[in-house]
Amino acid sequence: MLIVLDANAITPDYLLTNPTFQVLGVRVEEEVVEVCVPKVVVAEVEGNYRRAIADRLEALDKWCDRTDRLGEWVKPAELRAELEAAAEAYPAKLAARLRELGFKVVHIPDVDHEELVRRAVARRRPFDANGSGYRDTLIWETVLNLAADADDVMLVSGDKAFQDDNTGTLHPDLLKDLVQRGVLAEVQLKEKLIGLVLESLVHREFGGEELQAYVTELQVSLLPEWLEDHVPDEVLDLEVEKRAAGLPPSTEEISINYLEDLRDIALTVLEEVGDGDVLVQFTLTADAELEVVVNQLDAQTWDLHVREDLDDWWCRADVHKPLELRGLVTLHRGRPVALQVSDVHAPDDDPGVWQWEEMLDSCIQPVRPR
Repeated sequence: MLIVLDANAITPDYLLTNPTFQVLGVRVEEEVVEVCVPKVVVAEVEGNYRRAIADRLEALDKWCDRTDRLGEWVKPAELRAELEAAAEAYPAKLAARLRELGFKVVHIPDVDHEELVRRAVARRRPFDANGSGYRDTLIWETVLNLAADADDVMLVSGDKAFQDDNTGTLHPDLLKDLVQRGVLAEVQLKEKLIGLVLESLVHREFGGEELQAYVTELQVSLLPEWLEDHVPDEVLDLEVEKRAAGLPPSTEEISINYLEDLRDIALTVLEEVGDGDVLVQFTLTADAELEVVVNQLDAQTWDLHVREDLDDWWCRADVHKPLELRGLVTLHRGRPVALQVSDVHAPDDDPGVWQWEEMLDSCIQPVRPR
């Protein structure tokens, strides 16, 4: 399989060190998969990293403005210098890490710009309804070129420009491109890289008793306690999908404020991914507080606690509910060293999940008031 990564598959882990990239690196070394990163994606990741550093510098400056009157501080100046140095060094660090993992950087393809203009004017995907999508179109052209010499290609991108609005698979415009180019390879779309990696994993080849003994050892070890300490911080910036979390259809912003009472922790050993490294999948349940921006009518219908009215239509509200989480932990010689949360969703008996099912059964399409 040939895997092509979009920028949103990389930016959650700018240093490419989480369990997902560990597994991919091993798969590349084993020649099971080939991973390609378009040059335009590398440029975007570098730009996103610079902006992320700039955001941190701005936050640091605001902190200094509030605290300078309390005394002279050496650490902020050192931190500012480190952040600026990190931004300067990141392109080289990214290139080195891509080489280390065995990922190939694919140069920007030669394209017919008149054809791109016609495509943009026609609003043909990956261009959107406003005619924007130049970068995404270059990525798609890269996929088409690679697919000409491949059997099985997977584009990993959370960008809606590539998706069919109803199915989440490749948009019909893109499927038409494959036919017109005579591409015989099977080309698919995966929204999240970790989902692709989890699907590819098999149980580590222990004997039955040995595997069970290893799992039992993990269950009674410090790993559940380690998860309780680290998972709440890991989910603070996690993207949560409103339907999966059983939230109102008008929900536009979702953030997890905190998790508590982590319970029902289950561990599954997946496989060995390196010298002394073992990949473990975990599932757990936790009570969560989420902050959402939602239509006021939905807030009333779904009985949410309104924190703030934003205007006549919209409000900011708090939601308290249990959530189920799934993810990966890397153990190095038995000790946890890396964590990645892959999935957050409400339990099957969550009232919000039921309401979504009833809404879809009734073919109700929520529309934001203008």
